[in-house]
Amino acid sequence: MKLRLRMSDADRAEFGGEEWIPFDSEQLNGLRADELERIEKAMGGRELSAAVATLNGNPTVTGSRALVWLARYLHGLRTPWADFNIHTYQVDVEIVAPEVVDVPLDGSSQPSTEPE
Repeated sequence: MKLRLRMSDADRAEFGGEEWIPFDSEQLNGLRADELERIEKAMGGRELSAAVATLNGNPTVTGSRALVWLARYLHGLRTPWADFNIHTYQVDVEIVAPEVVDVPLDGSSQPSTEPE
């Protein structure tokens, strides 16, 4: 699932970073266990599973905080977990729609250029 996350203006002023931070859950699937363990340790323990639970539709305050932290971490923005005290209810989350591919209904490989 591809998302983009936006912290409040006050949190961006405090922690920096772009207005919208991209996050693709497929990034996690490509990481080996040792990297996931490093991330988990940097988050203090169980917060990585809280972020995944939030992605799966079971949000919590810790999960929302963890998801934003994780997106920033994977985007190269490093803030110690203990210092990352954001306004979780002010985070905007947008799902990035997949690209729509125009596939002809007649089974051909090219879209028709003939008028209907």
